[in-house]
Amino acid sequence: IGIDDDGLMQRNPATTAPTAALWRQNGVGQGRLTLVWTRIAPNASSTKMPSGFNPRDPNSPGYVWGDVDRAVSALEANGIDVSILIAAPNPYWASLVPSRRSQTYKPSPKALGDFVYAVAQRYKGRIKSYLPMNEPNLWQYITPQYECSGSSAKSCTLAGAAIYRELYRSAYNSVKAADPAASVWIGALAPHGRPGVSPTRSSPGPLAFFKAMACVKTNYAVD
Repeated sequence: IGIDDDGLMQRNPATTAPTAALWRQNGVGQGRLTLVWTRIAPNASSTKMPSGFNPRDPNSPGYVWGDVDRAVSALEANGIDVSILIAAPNPYWASLVPSRRSQTYKPSPKALGDFVYAVAQRYKGRIKSYLPMNEPNLWQYITPQYECSGSSAKSCTLAGAAIYRELYRSAYNSVKAADPAASVWIGALAPHGRPGVSPTRSSPGPLAFFKAMACVKTNYAVD
């Protein structure tokens, strides 16, 4: 049995330990913690990474780990395995096009990899599994989901799936470099979508996104 409640585990110090103890009493075996990139990394609303900040070093000044440290320790103390989900939004400076001042537009694979490496370094040996990015098939987390050459839906390609493919590869390599024993799962996909031709307000369903991301055809043969 797994559970995720960041309001209780991370947002309120008074509820972290009691919640973990209650979960143990009710047979919970795994707790998932959502690490929101902009809550931990510095200067999220700046187009430039802070001078002197090393995103691969978990001890670099600017990182804020207090809520996560407390939650990880509480789960460990109660014998509950810890899973970490890395979630958007991303800092402006972590976009491939920071000048857009967007926290979802084309997140940089390198920037995500650096952040994930810092996370895995800090909690090495304590985390069972990682999930890079939450519901990456939604425009609320990654844009554009579609890139279209015309007004017809047939002219659109699943750009978000290609973006996420590179994000996952970078995150996977970072986790394995820092904490080889940890598993790295594909981020949980949203169970719905809103197909369309708007690159900013459309989302594919999970199956279409997965096929495009994995480069497989309708029958799952390699494309």
